[in-house]
This record gives sequence, structure tokens and C-alpha cells, in this order.
Amino acid sequence: AKICLLPGHKAELFCLAAEEANELCVPIITLGIGCLGERVEHDKTGFVAKNEYEFANYALKLFSDDDLWHRFRTNLIKKRKINTWKKVAEELINQIN
Repeated sequence: AKICLLPGHKAELFCLAAEEANELCVPIITLGIGCLGERVEHDKTGFVAKNEYEFANYALKLFSDDDLWHRFRTNLIKKRKINTWKKVAEELINQIN
């Protein structure tokens, strides 16, 4: 896949699909609903759109602009393997306590 389109859901707490896309260095376009606003760095690893119209425009932009896609992919490559299961579990436990 070249990009990952994930609008999000208000009940989403982690979004494993977003983490998998990040690890595969696939830029994400989202509406930032639920946790997705935290999973994507706007204009660095993908886009966080304010509405459906902007979501669609970002998708078209990223599909057609190879330089932008490569910039996002390079940023994602730098972030690979930062979130391990152990680290994420420890952060979750710390938030609960």
C-alpha cells in the first residue's frame, strides 16, 4: 500500500492498524478521531484532516506528489522500532496507575 486511509473511531484507544502502517513506513491520512490524532504527526508522517473534504484532498495530494510521499516515508523510517510491545504496555500501565 502507498498510503493508509484511517478516518478513525471515537472508541479507538490505540489503533493497531495505524501502528502497523507506521512500522511499514506507510503514511496515514486520518480525521484524528479517537487516538489517531496522536498516532500521526501532521505534515511529517501523514495528514490529520479537519473534515471529510480535507481528508479527500490530502489523499489525492499524497497519491500524486511523489516527493511528499518520499518525505513522509523517510520520516517514518527514522521512527521505526521505537514502539515495542513492552514499551507500549508499560506506558499503558503507567497511565492506569
